[in-house]
Amino acid sequence: MRVEIRDYKTGWLSVEICLKEEDIESLIRALAQLKQANVGQHFHFSNLNLEGPRGIFDIEFSKDEETGVDTFQGPSGFARAGKDPE
Repeated sequence: MRVEIRDYKTGWLSVEICLKEEDIESLIRALAQLKQANVGQHFHFSNLNLEGPRGIFDIEFSKDEETGVDTFQGPSGFARAGKDPE
């Protein structure tokens, strides 16, 4: 897993998560379990390759009734939807 954060210098950030095939399968299984779980349940997807001076170590996924972000659109296929917030 490789995670990068892009800072637009406007207060907005993008997160790019690059996964190997086995990481994708693991994430799909964990998300399927989370879908069936109670609100408040969560899991961690961690990067155990701690090379370099800094990076993203852990991403937590949790189930909530409302995310507080009502304008987020989920996966939109493989095409980029919209434009960068620059």
